[in-house]
Amino acid sequence: MKIFILMVCLSLSFQSVYSQTGWVIQAGGTTDALFDVHFFDNSTGVIAGGTATNTAVILRTTDSGANWNSISPNTTVLLRGMDFINSSTGIIVGGNAAESVILRTTDSGLNWALINHPTINALRSVSFPPTGTGFIGYTVGFNGIVLKTTDAGESWNVQPVNIGTLMLFSVHFTDANTGTAVGGSQFDTAVIIRTTNGGFNWVQQTPNTTNLLRGVYFLNTNTGFAVGNNGTILKTSDGGDNWALTSNIPGLFLRDIFFVNSVIGFICGSNGKIFKTSDSGNTWDTIPSGINKDLQAISFINEFVGTAVGFDGAIIHTNSGGINPAVANSESVPSLFYL
Repeated sequence: MKIFILMVCLSLSFQSVYSQTGWVIQAGGTTDALFDVHFFDNSTGVIAGGTATNTAVILRTTDSGANWNSISPNTTVLLRGMDFINSSTGIIVGGNAAESVILRTTDSGLNWALINHPTINALRSVSFPPTGTGFIGYTVGFNGIVLKTTDAGESWNVQPVNIGTLMLFSVHFTDANTGTAVGGSQFDTAVIIRTTNGGFNWVQQTPNTTNLLRGVYFLNTNTGFAVGNNGTILKTSDGGDNWALTSNIPGLFLRDIFFVNSVIGFICGSNGKIFKTSDSGNTWDTIPSGINKDLQAISFINEFVGTAVGFDGAIIHTNSGGINPAVANSESVPSLFYL
C-alpha cells in the first residue's frame, strides 16, 4: 500500500512539473543544429542552422510552426545568424574554419542569393538597427571581423577593429550609428566593443568577467545586457562604460538574449534553460521549457508569442509568454537571478 501511495505521489509530482511548461515542441524535419530564428508575424517565420561538416539548413513556416518547410540555402556552409530589415528583405550569415557565407532574400525567405563579401572569417551574427535609413547593417565573426553594409546587404565593407584573433559572437545596434558586439575566446577571455559613429571607430570596453560572451541586447542607447559562459549575465546602464556582473553559474552556457519591450525579456541556454524577466532585467525567473537540448536562439513577436531553437533540430513555441496559463495564477515561478 505504501509503495502504491508513493507511486501516486511521484506521478502527481511529475505531472505538476510537466504542467508548468508553456512551450510546445515542434517538428522541423531535421536533426541538425538550429542557430537562429526570426518571425515576421504570428504565422510566418524562418530558422537557420546546419552542421560544421558543411551542412546548411533553412526552415520556413506560414502556420506558426505547425509545419516547417525546408528551403534551399544555396550553400553548404553552416548558417549561424539572421536578421531582417523588413518583412521581405533579410540576411543570413555563417561560416566554418575555412570560409564564410552571406545570404540575402527579398521575398521573405523563400529564395536566398549568395552575396560576395571581403572575408573568409566565419560570421556569427548580423544586426540591422530598428531605426535609421533601413539600409545600414553590421555583421561580426571570428578574428575580430566586422563588416558593414549601407545598401541593405548587397555589398559589405570591412570595419577597423583591433582585437586580434578574439571571436565576436553577437552584435546589436539600437540605431544606425550605435552598436555593441561581444565575444572572446574559448579559453574564457571576454571582449566587448562599441561604436557610436557607425563603425568608423570601435572602443574596447571592460567586461568585468573573463567568461566568453555569446549574446548581447540593448534596450536603448544606454541600457544593455550581455550573456555567456558559466551563467554570465552582465548589465550596463551607461552605454557600456561600466558593466555589472549580475550572475555567474559554473557550467551553465547562456547563448542568446532577446527583449520584447523595455520590460519583458528572455534568455536561453544549455540543457533547455530559459529565463524570463518582467522588470527590465532586475530579476530573472526560471521558465521550464520541457526539453533538455541546448538552446541557441530565442525570439518573440510580442510578450506572449515566441520561439526558441537549438541543437538536434530543437524547436519550441509558446503562445503564453513561456508560462502555462493553468499554473501562472496559482503558483509563482521561482526567481533565479537578482541584480
